[in-house]
Amino acid sequence: MASHRNECQRLKDAFYLIAVAYDLDGNGLLDEDEVLLILDRCQLLDENLTPTKVRSFFRTWAAGCNSIIGLSMGADDIDDGIGYEEFLSLLSWIADMKGIPLARCRARVMRLSHKMVDTQSSVRRRLALLFDGFCKREAEWMGAYEFTHLCHTTNLYKQGFFSAGDAFKIFYETPGLVDQRMDFGGFMHAIPQVGLLFGKDAKEAAEMFASAVGRMDTDQETVRRVKLRIKQAAANAGTSGWREFFHECDTDQSGYMDIDEFFDMCWHKLHMDDRKSHLQLLFERLDEDDSGELSIDEMIAFIES
Repeated sequence: MASHRNECQRLKDAFYLIAVAYDLDGNGLLDEDEVLLILDRCQLLDENLTPTKVRSFFRTWAAGCNSIIGLSMGADDIDDGIGYEEFLSLLSWIADMKGIPLARCRARVMRLSHKMVDTQSSVRRRLALLFDGFCKREAEWMGAYEFTHLCHTTNLYKQGFFSAGDAFKIFYETPGLVDQRMDFGGFMHAIPQVGLLFGKDAKEAAEMFASAVGRMDTDQETVRRVKLRIKQAAANAGTSGWREFFHECDTDQSGYMDIDEFFDMCWHKLHMDDRKSHLQLLFERLDEDDSGELSIDEMIAFIES
Protein backbone atom coordinates (compact mmCIF):
# COMPACT_ATOMS: atom_id res chain seq x y z
CA MET A 1 0.00 0.00 0.00
CA ALA A 2 2.81 2.40 0.92
CA SER A 3 4.64 1.63 -2.31
CA HIS A 4 1.43 2.33 -4.30
CA ARG A 5 1.05 5.70 -2.55
CA ASN A 6 4.67 6.54 -3.29
CA GLU A 7 4.23 5.67 -6.96
CA CYS A 8 1.09 7.82 -7.18
CA GLN A 9 2.95 10.72 -5.60
CA ARG A 10 5.86 10.33 -8.03
CA LEU A 11 3.44 10.32 -10.96
CA LYS A 12 1.69 13.40 -9.60
CA ASP A 13 5.01 15.20 -9.14
CA ALA A 14 6.00 14.20 -12.67
CA PHE A 15 2.75 15.57 -14.10
CA TYR A 16 3.15 18.99 -12.47
CA LEU A 17 6.80 19.22 -13.46
CA ILE A 18 5.91 18.46 -17.08
CA ALA A 19 2.89 20.76 -16.98
CA VAL A 20 5.06 23.71 -15.98
CA ALA A 21 7.21 23.17 -19.07
CA TYR A 22 4.42 22.48 -21.57
CA ASP A 23 1.64 24.74 -20.27
CA LEU A 24 2.17 27.34 -22.99
CA ASP A 25 -0.60 29.72 -21.88
CA GLY A 26 0.33 29.50 -18.20
CA ASN A 27 -3.14 28.64 -16.85
CA GLY A 28 -1.92 25.55 -14.97
CA LEU A 29 -3.86 23.19 -17.24
CA LEU A 30 -3.01 21.32 -20.45
CA ASP A 31 -5.04 21.76 -23.63
CA GLU A 32 -5.11 19.12 -26.36
CA ASP A 33 -2.16 20.60 -28.29
CA GLU A 34 -0.05 20.66 -25.14
CA VAL A 35 -1.10 17.08 -24.33
CA LEU A 36 -0.11 15.96 -27.83
CA LEU A 37 3.35 17.47 -27.36
CA ILE A 38 3.75 15.54 -24.12
CA LEU A 39 2.50 12.26 -25.61
CA ASP A 40 4.94 12.67 -28.48
CA ARG A 41 7.86 13.27 -26.09
CA CYS A 42 6.77 10.21 -24.10
CA GLN A 43 6.86 8.24 -27.36
CA LEU A 44 3.28 7.10 -26.91
CA LEU A 45 1.98 8.23 -30.30
CA ASP A 46 2.03 5.58 -33.05
CA GLU A 47 -0.26 3.97 -35.62
CA ASN A 48 -2.58 2.80 -32.84
CA LEU A 49 -2.64 6.12 -31.03
CA THR A 50 -2.64 8.95 -33.56
CA PRO A 51 -3.06 12.69 -32.91
CA THR A 52 -6.45 12.47 -34.66
CA LYS A 53 -7.67 9.85 -32.19
CA VAL A 54 -6.50 11.94 -29.25
CA ARG A 55 -8.29 15.01 -30.62
CA SER A 56 -11.45 12.92 -31.09
CA PHE A 57 -11.17 11.80 -27.50
CA PHE A 58 -11.06 15.44 -26.40
CA ARG A 59 -14.06 16.30 -28.59
CA THR A 60 -16.25 13.52 -27.14
CA TRP A 61 -15.03 14.59 -23.71
CA ALA A 62 -16.14 18.16 -24.36
CA ALA A 63 -19.49 16.99 -25.71
CA GLY A 64 -20.17 15.17 -22.44
CA CYS A 65 -20.51 11.79 -24.11
CA ASN A 66 -17.19 10.26 -23.19
CA SER A 67 -18.05 7.17 -21.15
CA ILE A 68 -14.52 6.92 -19.77
CA ILE A 69 -14.51 10.42 -18.31
CA GLY A 70 -18.19 10.76 -17.55
CA LEU A 71 -20.45 13.81 -17.63
CA SER A 72 -18.75 15.99 -15.03
CA MET A 73 -16.82 18.17 -17.49
CA GLY A 74 -18.30 20.28 -20.23
CA ALA A 75 -16.97 22.01 -23.33
CA ASP A 76 -15.87 25.12 -21.45
CA ASP A 77 -13.91 23.01 -18.97
CA ILE A 78 -12.11 21.12 -21.72
CA ASP A 79 -11.34 24.31 -23.65
CA ASP A 80 -9.47 25.54 -20.59
CA GLY A 81 -7.48 22.31 -20.40
CA ILE A 82 -7.17 19.28 -18.18
CA GLY A 83 -5.56 18.78 -14.78
CA TYR A 84 -3.94 15.83 -13.05
CA GLU A 85 -7.06 13.70 -12.45
CA GLU A 86 -8.19 14.04 -16.05
CA PHE A 87 -4.67 13.25 -17.25
CA LEU A 88 -4.82 9.98 -15.29
CA SER A 89 -8.06 9.10 -17.07
CA LEU A 90 -6.44 9.95 -20.38
CA LEU A 91 -3.54 7.58 -19.61
CA SER A 92 -6.01 4.77 -18.84
CA TRP A 93 -7.68 5.30 -22.21
CA ILE A 94 -4.29 5.36 -23.95
CA ALA A 95 -3.30 2.06 -22.33
CA ASP A 96 -6.52 0.48 -23.60
CA MET A 97 -6.08 1.93 -27.08
CA LYS A 98 -2.52 0.65 -27.39
CA GLY A 99 -3.15 -2.64 -25.61
CA ILE A 100 -0.32 -2.09 -23.14
CA PRO A 101 -0.21 -2.06 -19.32
CA LEU A 102 -1.22 1.20 -17.68
CA ALA A 103 2.01 0.97 -15.67
CA ARG A 104 3.98 1.35 -18.89
CA CYS A 105 2.18 4.58 -19.81
CA ARG A 106 2.75 5.99 -16.35
CA ALA A 107 6.43 4.99 -16.48
CA ARG A 108 6.86 6.87 -19.77
CA VAL A 109 5.51 10.04 -18.14
CA MET A 110 7.82 9.70 -15.14
CA ARG A 111 10.80 9.06 -17.42
CA LEU A 112 10.08 12.27 -19.32
CA SER A 113 10.08 14.23 -16.07
CA HIS A 114 13.41 12.65 -15.08
CA LYS A 115 14.97 13.70 -18.38
CA MET A 116 13.66 17.24 -17.94
CA VAL A 117 15.19 17.50 -14.46
CA ASP A 118 18.64 16.49 -15.67
CA THR A 119 18.95 18.01 -19.15
CA GLN A 120 22.74 17.85 -19.02
CA SER A 121 22.91 14.11 -18.26
CA SER A 122 23.44 13.23 -21.92
CA VAL A 123 26.38 15.64 -22.29
CA ARG A 124 28.02 14.43 -19.07
CA ARG A 125 27.48 10.80 -20.10
CA ARG A 126 29.25 11.36 -23.41
CA LEU A 127 32.09 13.22 -21.70
CA ALA A 128 32.54 10.28 -19.33
CA LEU A 129 32.69 7.97 -22.34
CA LEU A 130 35.25 10.22 -24.03
CA PHE A 131 37.41 10.35 -20.89
CA ASP A 132 37.25 6.61 -20.23
CA GLY A 133 37.98 5.78 -23.85
CA PHE A 134 41.34 7.60 -23.73
CA CYS A 135 42.50 6.34 -20.31
CA LYS A 136 44.67 3.71 -21.97
CA ARG A 137 47.33 3.06 -19.32
CA GLU A 138 45.15 3.06 -16.23
CA ALA A 139 41.38 3.15 -15.93
CA GLU A 140 39.98 6.41 -14.51
CA TRP A 141 43.31 8.27 -14.83
CA MET A 142 44.48 10.31 -17.82
CA GLY A 143 48.05 11.43 -18.49
CA ALA A 144 49.20 14.50 -20.42
CA TYR A 145 49.93 12.57 -23.62
CA GLU A 146 46.56 10.84 -23.44
CA PHE A 147 44.85 14.24 -23.07
CA THR A 148 46.71 15.71 -26.05
CA HIS A 149 46.05 12.53 -28.04
CA LEU A 150 42.34 12.87 -27.25
CA CYS A 151 42.35 16.44 -28.58
CA HIS A 152 44.22 15.34 -31.73
CA THR A 153 42.15 12.22 -32.46
CA THR A 154 38.86 14.07 -32.10
CA ASN A 155 40.02 16.96 -34.34
CA LEU A 156 39.77 19.63 -31.64
CA TYR A 157 43.02 21.35 -32.60
CA LYS A 158 42.51 24.45 -34.71
CA GLN A 159 45.28 26.71 -35.95
CA GLY A 160 45.26 30.08 -34.24
CA PHE A 161 42.92 28.88 -31.48
CA PHE A 162 44.05 25.66 -29.87
CA SER A 163 47.27 23.65 -30.28
CA ALA A 164 49.03 20.69 -28.65
CA GLY A 165 51.11 23.18 -26.67
CA ASP A 166 47.93 24.75 -25.31
CA ALA A 167 46.65 21.29 -24.38
CA PHE A 168 49.82 20.48 -22.43
CA LYS A 169 49.64 23.84 -20.62
CA ILE A 170 45.99 23.39 -19.66
CA PHE A 171 46.66 19.84 -18.50
CA TYR A 172 49.51 20.76 -16.16
CA GLU A 173 47.61 23.77 -14.78
CA THR A 174 44.65 21.57 -13.85
CA PRO A 175 44.27 21.45 -10.04
CA GLY A 176 44.27 18.10 -8.26
CA LEU A 177 46.72 16.21 -10.49
CA VAL A 178 48.03 13.01 -8.88
CA ASP A 179 51.39 11.77 -10.15
CA GLN A 180 50.89 14.00 -13.22
CA ARG A 181 47.55 12.37 -14.01
CA MET A 182 44.02 13.80 -13.96
CA ASP A 183 40.82 12.09 -12.90
CA PHE A 184 37.40 12.77 -14.42
CA GLY A 185 36.94 15.80 -12.17
CA GLY A 186 40.17 17.27 -13.52
CA PHE A 187 39.03 16.53 -17.06
CA MET A 188 35.78 18.40 -16.42
CA HIS A 189 37.86 21.35 -15.12
CA ALA A 190 40.10 21.35 -18.22
CA ILE A 191 37.20 21.39 -20.70
CA PRO A 192 36.05 25.00 -20.05
CA GLN A 193 39.70 26.12 -20.15
CA VAL A 194 39.90 24.79 -23.70
CA GLY A 195 36.55 26.40 -24.44
CA LEU A 196 37.88 29.83 -23.47
CA LEU A 197 40.41 29.63 -26.31
CA PHE A 198 37.49 29.20 -28.72
CA GLY A 199 35.46 31.97 -27.09
CA LYS A 200 32.96 29.47 -25.67
CA ASP A 201 31.37 29.38 -22.23
CA ALA A 202 31.48 26.27 -20.02
CA LYS A 203 28.26 24.79 -21.41
CA GLU A 204 29.31 25.33 -25.03
CA ALA A 205 32.74 23.85 -24.32
CA ALA A 206 31.19 20.74 -22.78
CA GLU A 207 28.96 20.29 -25.81
CA MET A 208 31.97 20.76 -28.13
CA PHE A 209 33.86 17.95 -26.39
CA ALA A 210 30.75 15.76 -26.11
CA SER A 211 30.11 15.99 -29.85
CA ALA A 212 33.61 14.57 -30.39
CA VAL A 213 32.44 11.17 -29.15
CA GLY A 214 31.31 10.39 -32.69
CA ARG A 215 34.87 10.98 -33.89
CA MET A 216 36.48 8.65 -31.37
CA ASP A 217 38.91 6.15 -32.82
CA THR A 218 36.87 3.19 -31.62
CA ASP A 219 36.27 0.45 -34.16
CA GLN A 220 33.19 -1.52 -35.01
CA GLU A 221 34.86 -4.64 -33.67
CA THR A 222 34.37 -3.41 -30.09
CA VAL A 223 30.65 -2.86 -30.69
CA ARG A 224 30.29 -6.23 -32.43
CA ARG A 225 32.12 -8.08 -29.65
CA VAL A 226 30.07 -6.50 -26.85
CA LYS A 227 26.86 -7.17 -28.77
CA LEU A 228 27.68 -10.87 -29.10
CA ARG A 229 28.67 -11.11 -25.43
CA ILE A 230 25.36 -9.58 -24.35
CA LYS A 231 23.40 -11.99 -26.55
CA GLN A 232 25.29 -15.02 -25.22
CA ALA A 233 25.01 -13.90 -21.60
CA ALA A 234 21.27 -13.25 -21.98
CA ALA A 235 20.78 -16.69 -23.53
CA ASN A 236 22.49 -18.28 -20.52
CA ALA A 237 20.61 -16.17 -17.97
CA GLY A 238 17.11 -16.33 -19.39
CA THR A 239 14.82 -19.32 -18.88
CA SER A 240 12.56 -18.40 -21.80
CA GLY A 241 15.18 -17.30 -24.33
CA TRP A 242 17.43 -14.28 -24.61
CA ARG A 243 14.77 -12.02 -26.14
CA GLU A 244 12.36 -12.60 -23.27
CA PHE A 245 15.20 -11.96 -20.82
CA PHE A 246 15.41 -8.31 -21.96
CA HIS A 247 11.69 -7.84 -21.38
CA GLU A 248 12.06 -9.37 -17.91
CA CYS A 249 14.70 -6.71 -17.15
CA ASP A 250 12.12 -4.01 -17.93
CA THR A 251 10.85 -3.94 -14.36
CA ASP A 252 8.78 -0.76 -14.71
CA GLN A 253 7.15 -2.05 -17.93
CA SER A 254 8.02 1.18 -19.72
CA GLY A 255 9.43 -0.60 -22.77
CA TYR A 256 12.65 1.41 -22.33
CA MET A 257 15.96 1.11 -20.50
CA ASP A 258 18.15 4.02 -19.40
CA ILE A 259 21.94 3.93 -19.07
CA ASP A 260 21.92 2.95 -15.37
CA GLU A 261 19.46 0.11 -16.01
CA PHE A 262 21.62 -1.01 -18.94
CA PHE A 263 24.75 -1.12 -16.76
CA ASP A 264 22.83 -2.94 -14.02
CA MET A 265 21.61 -5.54 -16.49
CA CYS A 266 25.06 -6.14 -17.97
CA TRP A 267 27.03 -6.24 -14.71
CA HIS A 268 24.61 -7.67 -12.14
CA LYS A 269 22.16 -9.77 -14.15
CA LEU A 270 24.39 -10.91 -17.00
CA HIS A 271 27.58 -10.89 -14.88
CA MET A 272 29.62 -9.33 -17.67
CA ASP A 273 33.04 -7.88 -16.86
CA ASP A 274 33.32 -5.56 -19.87
CA ARG A 275 34.68 -2.07 -19.28
CA LYS A 276 32.16 0.66 -18.68
CA SER A 277 33.39 2.55 -21.75
CA HIS A 278 32.74 -0.44 -24.02
CA LEU A 279 29.21 -0.93 -22.72
CA GLN A 280 28.58 2.80 -22.92
CA LEU A 281 29.86 2.89 -26.49
CA LEU A 282 27.25 0.32 -27.48
CA PHE A 283 24.55 2.25 -25.60
CA GLU A 284 25.50 5.51 -27.31
CA ARG A 285 25.46 3.88 -30.75
CA LEU A 286 21.92 2.64 -30.15
CA ASP A 287 20.69 5.89 -28.55
CA GLU A 288 20.41 7.67 -31.90
CA ASP A 289 17.97 10.34 -30.71
CA ASP A 290 20.15 11.14 -27.67
CA SER A 291 17.18 10.52 -25.37
CA GLY A 292 19.25 8.72 -22.74
CA GLU A 293 17.24 5.52 -23.06
CA LEU A 294 16.84 2.56 -25.41
CA SER A 295 13.72 0.86 -26.66
CA ILE A 296 13.77 -2.79 -25.51
CA ASP A 297 12.40 -3.91 -28.88
CA GLU A 298 14.99 -1.89 -30.82
CA MET A 299 17.79 -3.29 -28.67
CA ILE A 300 16.60 -6.84 -29.35
CA ALA A 301 16.43 -6.10 -33.09
CA PHE A 302 19.97 -4.70 -33.06
CA ILE A 303 21.46 -7.61 -31.14
CA GLU A 304 19.91 -10.22 -33.40
CA SER A 305 20.96 -8.33 -36.56
